[in-house]
Amino acid sequence: MLSDYTQSNDNTISCTNEMHGRKRLSLYFMIREISLFVLYRIINSQEGIAHIQK
Repeated sequence: MLSDYTQSNDNTISCTNEMHGRKRLSLYFMIREISLFVLYRIINSQEGIAHIQK
């Protein structure tokens, strides 16, 4: 009875850890996508400025 309880408790803990890991992973991907997009925009705008200066 007691061992069953601790086992189910461990499963709950590992499940919540997995959820937190997924959230952190999706947040990381979101930040990476945004930073790549911003970087892309900066490079494009710099090329545009270079064209105007010519």
